[in-house]
Amino acid sequence: MPNKIKSFFRSHPSIRIFLPFGLGILMGSMAFAFIELSISFLVLIWFLQGLILVIYARTFQTILLYLIVFFLGFLHAEEFEPSLEMDSQQSNQYIGTVLSSKKSNFTQLEVFVRYVKTGATYTPNSFKVILYVDDDKVEFFDQVPSKFEEGQWINLTTKLKRVSETRFPYAFNYGKFLHRKHIYYQGFASLSEIDIYETDHVSFRSILAKARNALKEVIAKYTKGKASRGIACALLIGDKSALDKETYSQFSNSGAVHVLAVSGLHVGILTQLLLFISSFLQNKWLRFRRLQFFFVLIGIWGFAFVTGCSPSVLRASLMFSLFLIAKDFYLVGSNFNLLFASALILLCINPNQLFQLGFQFSYLAVFGILLLYRPLEKLLTIKNKLGGYFWQLTCVSIAAQLWVAPLSIFYFNQFPLQFILSGWVAIPLTSLCLSIGVSLFVLELLCPSLNVFVGFGFELTLSLFSKSIFHLDKIPNALLKELWIDPIQVLWFYLVLLFLGIFLHHKKRIWIYATAFVLLLSGASSVYKKAVPLNYLAFHFYPTKFGSAFDLNYKNKLIQFRSEKFDEKTVNFLNTRFYLSLGNQEKLICSRKHQISSEDLNFSNGVFQLFGEKSLLWVTKDWKLNTEKPQFVDYVFVESLPKNEALITTIHSSHWVFTKEKDLQKAKKHIPFAEGQKMHALDQKAYHHIKLYHGTHQN
Repeated sequence: MPNKIKSFFRSHPSIRIFLPFGLGILMGSMAFAFIELSISFLVLIWFLQGLILVIYARTFQTILLYLIVFFLGFLHAEEFEPSLEMDSQQSNQYIGTVLSSKKSNFTQLEVFVRYVKTGATYTPNSFKVILYVDDDKVEFFDQVPSKFEEGQWINLTTKLKRVSETRFPYAFNYGKFLHRKHIYYQGFASLSEIDIYETDHVSFRSILAKARNALKEVIAKYTKGKASRGIACALLIGDKSALDKETYSQFSNSGAVHVLAVSGLHVGILTQLLLFISSFLQNKWLRFRRLQFFFVLIGIWGFAFVTGCSPSVLRASLMFSLFLIAKDFYLVGSNFNLLFASALILLCINPNQLFQLGFQFSYLAVFGILLLYRPLEKLLTIKNKLGGYFWQLTCVSIAAQLWVAPLSIFYFNQFPLQFILSGWVAIPLTSLCLSIGVSLFVLELLCPSLNVFVGFGFELTLSLFSKSIFHLDKIPNALLKELWIDPIQVLWFYLVLLFLGIFLHHKKRIWIYATAFVLLLSGASSVYKKAVPLNYLAFHFYPTKFGSAFDLNYKNKLIQFRSEKFDEKTVNFLNTRFYLSLGNQEKLICSRKHQISSEDLNFSNGVFQLFGEKSLLWVTKDWKLNTEKPQFVDYVFVESLPKNEALITTIHSSHWVFTKEKDLQKAKKHIPFAEGQKMHALDQKAYHHIKLYHGTHQN
């Protein structure tokens, strides 16, 4: 068996390179502060590699080559944040180009800033910002044209603020999401603060934007229902802005939301359509077969550019291009090899794609299909063509869903049970919609009069699609909610799926033993977590726009401390997945007026006594000193400075947590903070926690 594994990796070089390179990117993104150390390691490894080459030690040479690939990935993951010297309290002027535009209650623009006004002159610069424009909400298909288009040059006046990260446990970190797209600043502006430059310069982006607008007009012309228009735009041009929340929710709950994001499914359908259209060239001379190859390749990448070149489309287009090249030029290669080669190319271009959900889901789904589809299909032989087609759809759905499920549950905490039914509906109707939609666009150029009939069929198909998904969403108890698995359990799941997949191909008992061993380890770790009681106290402080909120995790209990009025919307957004990760813990809601008395925890009048040796003081606007003596505490949480700000001078502590940065700055005027003291402003740091064990603490 080891020889077979060794042979597999020898015949799949892209996998051998991808694994250490991807691991290097993962490690580098978490620890690129040690970048100088990694460079030293790389130089040392290259030196040792030279020595190894001299003495021809192949084993060590291979190990060192993998280490080099690992450190190249490590170095490639380094992030370079633009350094801007500006006052965030004052408005500045910027000139840049619009990269993308999304409409909702605000118009959200992604702008590439090229010039920054410094004094009376503009100095060249280059960085990306997110700009929120306050304008009236405009329906996508209203007669009012979009104010902003890709490629436009604009002059804007705004206050740019650094995008802060939300590090609350398991909450979506929007700041990190933007940072991985190399966006570190955001601003707000009104329409009056933005000037659009009229220019004769034609950019590639502006051409694509005009093409997309023309296609939207064609869709609007032949579709009447709002849901139908939204689905058509999502399927054909990758624009989901016209989808209403109800329709999107129905697709999401039924397990068919993936068809709304242009990805491998759409590119695969388009590829099959183009191959069918050009099939008459297949049996001709070699030069005509090459003509078919270029026709399909141009069609794939034309579709990718028109739909906005989103990462999901680029991934799929690259994968199918590699498959076509391998097939047309008779290159012997495994589909696994091509899959990992495409992933490696994309990571070389942008290492941050490794952390995008679309990248993870698409490659896991395709990997699952390649690994499990054939063994599953062989389990049942159906001679009827229609029955065989639906059995193939079932096998594809099961293979893809099994490999996507662990990550899907971890990120979204739900699982659709009707995914097989949604596959039966979504895949055929998506194929039909794409085929009719492409015909609609072509006939609008060649013979618009025929589109009266084609448009009617298109509207009918979209309506059927929408109603089918609506009825799937209404199936009772078809969506499992509030599920939770932790990252370690995700790893166990994928190891089990991998070993079972290998067993289905090779039928060796060792893979069943390996699967059983992983399941045993997973079960043992779960039992251990439940059996061992928590021996610590943990405070979790929420960043809130007003009021204050923090949780105390204590002996399998969760005590929620809240001010009388607080930012409930933000708190609920942050703690949803965090509470699921804690399991079925007893929850108590307390205010500053409550009292708690136990062996390790006492709380009264805003003072916490922890393990009999540590203390935390909760300061509010109405806080008053109960004694004339100074108060010595280990931790201070300042919800708001007291009305008499001078009272803050009576508190002595080495660890301060403020809800607002402005209160922290005011406190500095009254208290001579020592160098070793820790100060945190939640509206700047976004999250803070304090973990206390018996006799020690961790921040």
